[in-house]
Amino acid sequence: MNYLGGNQTLYLKLLHNFQNDYQNITISRLDDTTLRTIHTLKGFSGSIGALRLYELSQKLEQPSGNKYLEAFNQELHKVLDELNTKLPQKTQKPESAKAPISAKLKNELFKNLKDALEFMEPNKCSDIIQKIEAYALDSQETQRFEEIKRLVEHYEFDEALKFF
Repeated sequence: MNYLGGNQTLYLKLLHNFQNDYQNITISRLDDTTLRTIHTLKGFSGSIGALRLYELSQKLEQPSGNKYLEAFNQELHKVLDELNTKLPQKTQKPESAKAPISAKLKNELFKNLKDALEFMEPNKCSDIIQKIEAYALDSQETQRFEEIKRLVEHYEFDEALKFF
């Protein structure tokens, strides 16, 4: 959590994203696709403090990485088992229970989010996203917002900016 400026909300989001993204993954061989997955997982594991998994991910990226596959998969599932046991279940209000949002407030929040993305400020992005989540958006806006949110959670700020 030190890397995230002590932002517990962002840390919990990262933990949930890690859990959701890697729940059903077992790496059986190293190829270009799995190496990209491992590289992303390496960054993710470092951000959530799964240091042993981070180290094994680094080793898998080396030419002799195949010999670490079993240890990597065991550690990944150990981390996921711990998250499944200890992580509180994420609850989200149904759209129908959310407050309506005025066009003015919506525009202001999305402008603030765009500014935070341009300055690559994850804590500020997280705070603004949390505010937007309290309001009902139409289906097209919801799709756009969910994609922006997913990209921010993976620190892909430049990609998120393409939605503005």
